[in-house]
Amino acid sequence: MSARATSQPRPPANALAKLRVDAHLSTLAAAENLDISEGDLSAIEGGTAPAPTSLLADMARLYHASPHAVVKAYLADRRT
Repeated sequence: MSARATSQPRPPANALAKLRVDAHLSTLAAAENLDISEGDLSAIEGGTAPAPTSLLADMARLYHASPHAVVKAYLADRRT
């Protein structure tokens, strides 16, 4: 029996991306809802760009997550 690739996407490596995926949102859908570019969202999730507090609050609402969880994820991604 040979190993086969599955069609399931890989879980995200970053904490903010995991919150987004858990909310069943693509990067594009989340970026559009947050009124930022997909590239900016990817940079924030990758820990290479800062996010204003107001954006983190918007993420919490969009992802149906607590503000604390979003800030904790954001800070964890910035450390990696």
